[in-house]
Amino acid sequence: MPSKSEEIRVKLTGTGLSFDRKVSEEVASKIITFIIGGGTGTLGGGTPSAANPAAQPNALPGAASGMTPKQFLASKKPDNDYERVACLGYYLTNARTTPHFKTADISKIATEAAYKFSNPATSVHHASVTYKFLAPAGGGKKQMTALGEAVVEAMPDREKVKAALAEHRPATKRRGRSKKRAK
Repeated sequence: MPSKSEEIRVKLTGTGLSFDRKVSEEVASKIITFIIGGGTGTLGGGTPSAANPAAQPNALPGAASGMTPKQFLASKKPDNDYERVACLGYYLTNARTTPHFKTADISKIATEAAYKFSNPATSVHHASVTYKFLAPAGGGKKQMTALGEAVVEAMPDREKVKAALAEHRPATKRRGRSKKRAK
């Protein structure tokens, strides 16, 4: 970590924009906080911990774009393959701007995250059908559901995950009672 007196280089580029300048760690921290906040607020506030996306596992989706898939998965601490599928789908949707993805896309990003599913098709199927973290998007593709997004955003806090599951769980079909015939 650079000391307060050391300079950090900030480089921003875009259409018609080029910014490349040395700034202090304090200014860099404020810039990162401003960017993570989606441009809301002012550059006057902010704490060093707010500037570090890895220190904020529940940060805004834009913070996922600053992390590798491996860092994102590690920050969320999923308990099982179905939660891993949801985390990787969330990462694809938000950091890679790929809202519709196939099982092969999940496998590929899992490899980037240094994880190997024993059976990716089964894990994606169960994440979709059983847990309702994913929904069909047509053409064999899947997309994140509101439940899946809420669960990933709540991670790694297990109490928040339980609350998200309770709040967003879709209603189950009720089975009618079989009427016994009178003899």
